[in-house]
Amino acid sequence: MVLTSTLINWILIEHWKKTLSEYIPTIVLTAGEPGGIGPDLTVMASQIDFDCRLAICADRVLLSERAEMLGIPITIVDWDNQRHQTGQLCVLPVALKQPARAGQLNTDNAGYVLSTLQIAAEGCLQGHFDALVTGPLQKSVINDAGIPFTGHTEYLAQLSNTRRVVMMLAAGDLRVALATTHLPLRDVSAQITNELLTEVIEILHHDLKTKFALSQPRILVCGLNPHAGEGGHLGTEEIEIIEPALDALRIKGLYLAIATLAFQFIANYTFVDSDAAYDNASLNNQFAIEGLSDSANAVLFYENYGWLVRGAYNWRDKFLTARFDAGGNSNPLYVESFGQLDGIISYTFEDNGVTLFVEGFNLTDETQRVQGRTKYTANYATQTGRRYGVGARWVF
Repeated sequence: MVLTSTLINWILIEHWKKTLSEYIPTIVLTAGEPGGIGPDLTVMASQIDFDCRLAICADRVLLSERAEMLGIPITIVDWDNQRHQTGQLCVLPVALKQPARAGQLNTDNAGYVLSTLQIAAEGCLQGHFDALVTGPLQKSVINDAGIPFTGHTEYLAQLSNTRRVVMMLAAGDLRVALATTHLPLRDVSAQITNELLTEVIEILHHDLKTKFALSQPRILVCGLNPHAGEGGHLGTEEIEIIEPALDALRIKGLYLAIATLAFQFIANYTFVDSDAAYDNASLNNQFAIEGLSDSANAVLFYENYGWLVRGAYNWRDKFLTARFDAGGNSNPLYVESFGQLDGIISYTFEDNGVTLFVEGFNLTDETQRVQGRTKYTANYATQTGRRYGVGARWVF
């Protein structure tokens, strides 16, 4: 039966992997402001061999005229869920209010721009499209038309009934999320609150884990003021708002630091409490939760110009690891409090992605002990000694 279940699971996994590898995504693209560069980029995109189904939400005549102006031969057909072909645009047509000319804005076409966004976004929400790509638009011309508009982010949030969105810019391994969007600079400081930062960071942390497969995201939070406030001399938002918000999130287990200088220090302490503790004075069978204890860690590191020098001290308080001994008797076992210092020095050659590193573990040569009811009833000890490693990584 076990063999059969394993075989079935393997077949299902292999089928899922094959299905995923053969899946062709369906993407919708809005051409953006008709007087801007969006239609040009859309026409140019027709010359690229994308492995997807690509719907273009735009005016057919606009795309045809822009292709002629650019001297790019294209074929325009109606969107029918077909696969993308080089030199062809599959258009989900939306008509312009007025003819568009490159380089000239027209408030009469503001409604057209928003219509393309709405049609594309609703298609995503209804499951017709897997992703939405938006061409650049001009916010001012939409507002000049009498339509309040601050940007794609807020408009899509409204269409999807999303109370809080986080804008993130990504390029390779660099990801930058914004706490505020589309505000005059003079209004930014007032918008930075404990509640806002907490919500934005929690959303970012969750999506880095679930959508980017980062098991333990490391988030650096920029200071608001020059030099992160310089200890309060150039502003107090870091001291009064940002650091308290980060401290509260660290208690929840998030790995956060305020990005100020190349030298960084991160520390957190996790408190754990329970009413179901083991009573060492009782010889009777009893219930107690195993594995609960306080823990803490502190990290000091320097990271700049390809160099990374980091030292980390991790500590865990004594905790119950078993309620019974090997013979099944009610004799508890505890892992005594234990701390370990680790370190690493590395250098990354940014031109080729090669990293050379030297690392060390348990640099203070600590011993981990397991005891019985008291510290005088030692059960066993583990001593790994200091361990060192030298290696290289290549990211390509």
